[in-house]
Amino acid sequence: MRFLIPIFTLLHLTALVLCSSLVLAQNTSLNFNPSVFDFGKIDYADTLKAIFEYQTQGEGRIIIKTIKPECACTSTSLEANPNEKGVSKLEVLYLPYEFGSFDKKLEITYILQQNGSSEEKTKTLRVKGYINPPISITERFRFQLGPLMTKSRLLNFGTITTEKALTKKFELHNPSKQAFNFKAVIKTPSHIRVQFDNKLGIDPEGSLALFVTYWPDQKKDYGSVLDTFWIYPTNDMNSQPLPIMVSANIEQHFPNAHAADGYKDYPQLLMVDSIVDLGDVYSQDTLIAKFVLYNKSPKNLEIYKIVAGYGCKLYSVFQAPYTLSPNESAVLEVHVLKDKMKGKLSRSVTLYCNDPRNHVKLLKVYANLK
Repeated sequence: MRFLIPIFTLLHLTALVLCSSLVLAQNTSLNFNPSVFDFGKIDYADTLKAIFEYQTQGEGRIIIKTIKPECACTSTSLEANPNEKGVSKLEVLYLPYEFGSFDKKLEITYILQQNGSSEEKTKTLRVKGYINPPISITERFRFQLGPLMTKSRLLNFGTITTEKALTKKFELHNPSKQAFNFKAVIKTPSHIRVQFDNKLGIDPEGSLALFVTYWPDQKKDYGSVLDTFWIYPTNDMNSQPLPIMVSANIEQHFPNAHAADGYKDYPQLLMVDSIVDLGDVYSQDTLIAKFVLYNKSPKNLEIYKIVAGYGCKLYSVFQAPYTLSPNESAVLEVHVLKDKMKGKLSRSVTLYCNDPRNHVKLLKVYANLK
């Protein structure tokens, strides 16, 4: 009997270890922080942004399948799928359409893979808050567009990438005592689509929203860009079309570039120096800074665009767009225009290419004018 106790204890401990390992293996979870994003009481803004940080905990694998917002006023952008350990981000954009309280849900469906099996699960996130009503309508609509009023001089999309289309709204206010109507035709560039809210007119002293969708990849341009679309009134046969400007700063999207070994699929721009200091110069001197661009990769390096800043002119053996073949180099010459005043000069040139490490490359030139 004296050997039964150790044997039983050993079996008991073995069972505990096996159970503990099983619990640890099954304890894989997808955690969001926070699960409810509360904006609190805020003043009205065209777009509200909420960031949810998330990460996978445990030894299993999680694949996010779908993210379904409650309504069209909410959109999402996933930084990365949480297959890798570490913290990633989910960006949620909410387009307010009324004042007062709001509470919007997002349902996340994901696949949990562990112990050789797969299971579909869901999580719910929420964004909520309270939008303070304005003191008066004139505080919201301060800019004139023909006979109408707007909240801003143009619709600014800010910095966007070529990954996907984005939608923003542009509101119009009719300050008159008469209804203001539009034609169904809207003249837009090919990469922009505009839709009226729900009708082709604005009631007396009422407002109307235009929903503007922008496809950055179809613009075929990078950096700061400006476009215009036109809406057509029908109130007066002599009514002129109303122009609405749209601005954006476009950057290229590089899928998987920041994952492990992600850069191997892309070319690499190598520069000896991105800053040239010409030192002391005189008014009679010709100021030229030279930058050597080198493609250190087996893939073609595409120079999409080169933008000369204030006081610069480009003198190069190539013109953008330009392709640098593998292991090829090219010289970019920048002619610096001098100021009338003596002293330190600072000039810049911005280069856009398909290297995710240097997609937007800033080149600087310094000099001291004697």
